[in-house]
Amino acid sequence: TKDGGRTALHLAALSCLAPVVRKLLANGAAPDVRDARGETALHIGCGIGSHEVVHELVQGGAEFDGEGHAAHELTPLECCCVGKNGVLLEGHFAAAEVLLKAGARVGRALQRLQDSKFEGPLSQQLEGRLNEAASSNP
Repeated sequence: TKDGGRTALHLAALSCLAPVVRKLLANGAAPDVRDARGETALHIGCGIGSHEVVHELVQGGAEFDGEGHAAHELTPLECCCVGKNGVLLEGHFAAAEVLLKAGARVGRALQRLQDSKFEGPLSQQLEGRLNEAASSNP
């Protein structure tokens, strides 16, 4: 674990390499290892909006409702809602959809999205999907 406590799985997620993530998990990589910032590979995949990586990690058994324990303490779903460097991308919506279909709790994610002050159709679409998930799975 070099590079701030990041494992090969963290680095594959950061590089959006879903096939590498799948192979690492198939070969026994632990999906929930935290780096020095308290982030798992799933937090990273959600933060950069790589729904392919998120899908592989969820399929590989990653804990999708766990909080980071660093400065921000976000769940993976919240990471989807804050975007990357202040920008909400299509991939963030797709990654959130993967988590919601897997049964992720909406929790604070909806409030986090509303607090982010993102505007535009993608933000509205994500907010609508989170509201739908919250009402169907209280």
